Amino acid sequence: MCKNSYQEDEKSILLKKVSTTLKISASTMAKEEAMRSVQSPKALGIFLIALGVLFLLLNNGLLWFGWEVVWPIFPLLIGLFLLKVFVGRRKPRQLFTGIFFLLLSLFFFGFTLGIFPWEKMSALWPTFPLVLGVSLLALAAVDRHTSSALVVGLALILFSVLAYMSAGGAIRPRISEPMSRLWPLVLVGAGALVFLRARNEAAEARATLTEVAEPGPPDPAPAPGSTKDSP
Repeated sequence: MCKNSYQEDEKSILLKKVSTTLKISASTMAKEEAMRSVQSPKALGIFLIALGVLFLLLNNGLLWFGWEVVWPIFPLLIGLFLLKVFVGRRKPRQLFTGIFFLLLSLFFFGFTLGIFPWEKMSALWPTFPLVLGVSLLALAAVDRHTSSALVVGLALILFSVLAYMSAGGAIRPRISEPMSRLWPLVLVGAGALVFLRARNEAAEARATLTEVAEPGPPDPAPAPGSTKDSP
């Protein structure tokens, strides 16, 4: 009897500890959420003030540069906003779009700041599929269900590297010329891999749903004359 009472006391103490831990965790999460809800408007307010001051200076000619230099700030702001949203909500699609806009804005800043002349765009155009490929790799890194993003991302990066080599003269013309005509085969191959992978995943999902939906075997009927209390 004493042993049972002691075990019940231990269970009661354990339950109280678990309940206290859960309450503390819930209280901590609520405080963190409250802090985030307070800090987000503050950060947005500071950002809007800084942006407004920048636009005032530009519109009144008080800076040594104009809109032709700073216009890539708009995709940059979109990218930073989406990355901030991803950090708070952990949505992979926002990470993909945020990285894409961020890298694209940095690429355009290279032209507006005079690092690259605009005449070089014909040689630097492979940066666009490269940025898209890197963004897809980031998406695949945080979301394991988007395996197709990994395949397409690697294909785009490989294509970008080959295009850079071709534009820079690292590949002989007799090789680069067919590449310039047949490069869409990279997209065709990536699309075929994505389609086949998606079809296999869909088949596996249907098989899993079928197994779950199938009823189990019925319980055996009791023998005639037997009762529940019979030995």
